[in-house]
Amino acid sequence: MKGIQKVIDIVQNESPILQLLRLGITPQQIKEDVIDELRRFFVNEEKLTKYSTADLVGDWIHFGKYRNDDFFIDMLIQSIEMYRTAMKENNNFCVEIITILLNEHVESDKRLWSFLLTQNNKKELDIYEYVDTVINDMGRIIEGISKSILMEFLCINKLANKEMVEVQKVIKQDLGVINRELLLDTRFVDLFLIKGLKLSDWRNIAYHHNYKIKGEEIWCEYGSKQNRNTIILTKEELWETLQSVVKTLDLLNLTHKLFLYDNEDTILLTNSDFELVDIHIRPEIWFITLVSSISAQGFEVIDLITNTECSKLVLRESIIESDAETRAIHSSQFAYNLWYYSSSEKLEVEYRLPNNQVYLISSTTSEVCEKIENKEKGIEYLAEHIELNFIQC
Repeated sequence: MKGIQKVIDIVQNESPILQLLRLGITPQQIKEDVIDELRRFFVNEEKLTKYSTADLVGDWIHFGKYRNDDFFIDMLIQSIEMYRTAMKENNNFCVEIITILLNEHVESDKRLWSFLLTQNNKKELDIYEYVDTVINDMGRIIEGISKSILMEFLCINKLANKEMVEVQKVIKQDLGVINRELLLDTRFVDLFLIKGLKLSDWRNIAYHHNYKIKGEEIWCEYGSKQNRNTIILTKEELWETLQSVVKTLDLLNLTHKLFLYDNEDTILLTNSDFELVDIHIRPEIWFITLVSSISAQGFEVIDLITNTECSKLVLRESIIESDAETRAIHSSQFAYNLWYYSSSEKLEVEYRLPNNQVYLISSTTSEVCEKIENKEKGIEYLAEHIELNFIQC
């Protein structure tokens, strides 16, 4: 599966975790770094600790792009505080807004992965193809990927400011209307106004191809037919604009996710009967979270083979000086994670030594995992019902 291999390549080549491990940084130190760096965004220390070696690892890596960006950090703090204010204003309605839009987020995540899988090296393109590609990417990100999180941000903002919120009305609104309303809160103007233009202006430039190339300049037209305006950009300025759009999307997504982790219990208790209408989540979405979590614990993901009958996860040890048996048994716990995401009848985890030699194959069944998931048994039940097949070296 191309997407699964893409995730493995991203983590192996772009994630800092494997590099840190090779430099002698331990999984415990990585966990402590995740907690220390993200603590300022959490109220519930227990949830921060719980997810510091799991779901939050990928977000911590993503946050690393902006750890020295004072504007990003300030906006992230203000955005999360806005969500908390909305929760205090009306706990149930705040959670209702989030859950109503979850399915919209699932669709956006699918489009995000389609976007990532079709990316190429833009720097090698001629200026005509370069401009066309960058502007089209901008349009895809704003309309197809960002719109659902913009809807949520607007609804939460209105609730926090004690304004009337009609979620279904917002869902039906054009992006331009949503963008104009977002700009009414002066705290966040620089998030939704890029180089003096609204996000919806950049979307329109992309969708209607309202741009011309004159020499080394890109002339972009925006505004109504009666009031047309032009902004002139260089290639570098156009690239900066795309990065600003990506930064806004990253910030809104981090706000959403960190708030959900921090308030997990409240959200689940308030919406115990809520289920996603569309549960067909792209495998790449869960897999990158799983791979990031596994990497943070000192294992390199080599391969994943999955179908309804059997799923097999292949891992290689990243910590050179480690006790092979202890680490191999540690790796067996991922059989449960594998079932959770694949629902196969049989689950296998193959553990390899740093020299790539197979050391242990752990296996269990979906029946065992289901009993843990349904709270019939504790996690120790997995240790009691997992087969450990040590390979003779």
